[in-house]
Amino acid sequence: MNINDIPFANHLKISEDGCLENNPQLQNHLQSLHAGAIYTLAETASGMHLLKTFPDLQNEVIALLRESSIKYKSQAYSKIKAYAFIEQSDKEIFYQKLQQKRFSMIRIKVDVKDQEKQTIAIATFTWFVSYK
Repeated sequence: MNINDIPFANHLKISEDGCLENNPQLQNHLQSLHAGAIYTLAETASGMHLLKTFPDLQNEVIALLRESSIKYKSQAYSKIKAYAFIEQSDKEIFYQKLQQKRFSMIRIKVDVKDQEKQTIAIATFTWFVSYK
């Protein structure tokens, strides 16, 4: 799966490398990126990171967002990029539980930054993953 397979990400024009341009359709009343667009970028990046981290599971499991939190730190007036990561210990626990119980949950953290590397938002997404 790639980002172009997600209709809403396509609609917002989220790029394959996890970037989002500021354009008038995505702006709020201050002409900065709308909080919902920033959230969607971060959520999409977390899901794509899950698939890239565990490529052997891509066609074997279903992943559903279970929980999320986001803290907005600054307005975004330029192109932004999402950086997703998973703690190594979380990867190990997730994979072990998935193999044992055929389902598991994993937490993915995302930093959203602008072109000057200023933090726009920080988010955490918890995904429920089970075998099909």
